[in-house]
Amino acid sequence: MIVYTCANCQRELEIDDELAGTRVRCPHCANVEVAPAGLPAVALPATPRPAPRQKLAPAADKSVPPPAAPLERELARVHPVMFRARPVQATLLTLAVIGGAGLAVVAWTQPSFANYRSAAYAGVAVALGALGWMGWWKVLTLATTVVVTSKRTTVFRGLFSRHSSEMRHDQVQDIQVTQTFPQRLMRVGTLGLDGSGTDTVELIVHDLPDPMRLRELVDAHRAGR
Repeated sequence: MIVYTCANCQRELEIDDELAGTRVRCPHCANVEVAPAGLPAVALPATPRPAPRQKLAPAADKSVPPPAAPLERELARVHPVMFRARPVQATLLTLAVIGGAGLAVVAWTQPSFANYRSAAYAGVAVALGALGWMGWWKVLTLATTVVVTSKRTTVFRGLFSRHSSEMRHDQVQDIQVTQTFPQRLMRVGTLGLDGSGTDTVELIVHDLPDPMRLRELVDAHRAGR
């Protein structure tokens, strides 16, 4: 084995003895030159291998804020209902509107009708009174709004002046749903939330549609659920 130094890149090369005096190519820089003859073989010092690097865990970046809490999502928004909650009252008002309007039309179109003017005015008064009652009833239902979110239940009351009451779901101790038999058939009822564990219901709303569904939504987000 012959060891010599490349004239171009100055690296030490090893070749077999039979290649002495011949043209050889440097594997590092591709320089071609005549290999020297008669040089004794010199063992090349072993190049120490670097120790493998240890993977260090990245330091915690204190500038990165902690993960944000889950956003509050709205699950339901309902108003009290009219006809399903009180079908008898709604039926009587509807009949009053139809009957009053019919009496006014018949009395006014049939002059031979006794006291037709008075009867027509009476029919109009009955129809308008029933319509006014129904309109006021509708305003009262729209003035109450129940909003159930993933964190709380809020009751808004009033159209022009607004009043709100709320209860966080992690504070709810008892959920009450009250329904009579006709209300169960109509799927309406009263929802009450109690946060103190007493007999006094703190948050209560009547004539709500599908109160059992609202109860399930609140119960699913109570503490420990």
